[in-house]
Amino acid sequence: MLQRNYFQSVSFIALIAAMMGLTAFTIDAMLPAFGEMTKAFSLPKNQANKIQYVVFAYMFGFATMQPIFGFLGDALGRKWTLISGIGLFVIASAAVFFINEFKWLLVARFVQGMGLAAPRVLSTAIVRDVASGREMARIMSYAVMVFMIVPMLAPSIGQLTMQAGGWHAIFRLFVFAGLLVIIWILYQLPETLIPEERARLNIKSIKAAFIQCLGHSATVIQLIIIGMIFAMTMTYIGQAEQIFGRDIYHLGDKFPLIFALNFSGLIAASFLNSRWVLLHGMQRIIRIATLAMSANAIILVFLSWIYAGIPPLWFFLPLLITHFFFQGLLMPNLNTLILVPHRNIAGTASAIIGAGMTIIGAVLGGQIASHFNATLYPLTLGLMVLSLGITFLYRLAERLGIDE
Repeated sequence: MLQRNYFQSVSFIALIAAMMGLTAFTIDAMLPAFGEMTKAFSLPKNQANKIQYVVFAYMFGFATMQPIFGFLGDALGRKWTLISGIGLFVIASAAVFFINEFKWLLVARFVQGMGLAAPRVLSTAIVRDVASGREMARIMSYAVMVFMIVPMLAPSIGQLTMQAGGWHAIFRLFVFAGLLVIIWILYQLPETLIPEERARLNIKSIKAAFIQCLGHSATVIQLIIIGMIFAMTMTYIGQAEQIFGRDIYHLGDKFPLIFALNFSGLIAASFLNSRWVLLHGMQRIIRIATLAMSANAIILVFLSWIYAGIPPLWFFLPLLITHFFFQGLLMPNLNTLILVPHRNIAGTASAIIGAGMTIIGAVLGGQIASHFNATLYPLTLGLMVLSLGITFLYRLAERLGIDE
C-alpha cells in the first residue's frame, strides 16, 4: 500500500523538486563558464555564439530519451527507471574529465541530457500517480517553487566552483549531485506504480499511446503552447551570459546575481499559483496570464526600439522579471491540464509531451538565441512573437475543449 501521508509531505515535494532541479542545475551552472570554455576550446570571435551549443546539445539529448524512459517507467515502474537514467548522467559527467575537444564535449552534454530525461518524465508521472486535478497542480506548484531556487543559485554555485577548480570542476559537482539524488531515491522514494497498474511494454502499446496523445487535438495544441513557453526560456538562457556578463551590460562576476533576480518572478508566480489555482481554477489563470504576458512583451519590444536595442538595465530588468512571472503562472497549470485526458498512460504521455516540448523549445529557442548581435532585439522580438502565438493558440484549444 502506498504511503499516502508521505506523498503530501515536505520531504516528498523536496525530492520531486530535487529531481526536477538536477535538470536546471546542469544547464544553469554552466553559464558563468562560457567565457572560459570559449577560450579553452579556442572558439574564434566570429563563432562565439557556438558556445550556446553546450546548452542546446544537452536539450536535444534530453528530448531524445523522454519517450523511452516514459515507456520504461510505465512498464517497469518508476524507481529503478529513475535510478538508471540518473546513473547515465553521472557517467557522462565523469567522462568530461577526459575530454579536450569541443565536439566531444557536446557529445557528453547530449548524453547528460539523455540521462536526465528520466527524472523530467517520471517526476511528473509520480505526482500523477498519487494526486490529480487541482491537488496535483498544488503539489506541482510547490515543487516548481522549490525547484526554481535552483536556477537562481546554480550560476553562483557554478562560478564559485569554476573559480576554485576551473570549468572541469563544475562537472565534478554534477557527478556529486547525481549520486546524491540516487541515494535519496533509494532510501526515501517508494515505488508509486504498483505491478497491477503497469503497462505492457510492446510496440502495439507504444503506438497506441502516441495515437492517443497526438490524436487528441487539444493536447497537440497545448503541446505546441508549452513548447513555445519553453522556447522563451531557452531563448533567454542561450543569450543571458552574453547579455548581462560580456557583451551588453558588462556585469562580469555580477552575472549570477542578475540571473537569479530574473527568476524571482517565476518563484513568486509558483507560490501564488498554489493558492490561486484552488480559488480560480487553472483555465482562468491561463487565460489572464497569456494576455498579460503578451502585453508585457510588446512593451519590451517598444522599450528596445526607443533605446536602439540597449535599454537601461534598471528599465529592462523589471519587465523581464514580470515576463517570467507570467510564465510561472502558465507552466504548472498547462502541464497539469495536458495530462488530464491521458490518466491511463501518465508516464508515457508525460514523456511524449516532454519530448515534443523540448524539441520545439530547443529548436525555436536556439534559432532565436543564435541571432544574438549585442542588442536586445533578438530576445525581445522573440518573446513578443512567441507570446502572441501562445495567446492565439490557447483560445483555439479552449474552443476544442479542455478538461480540468
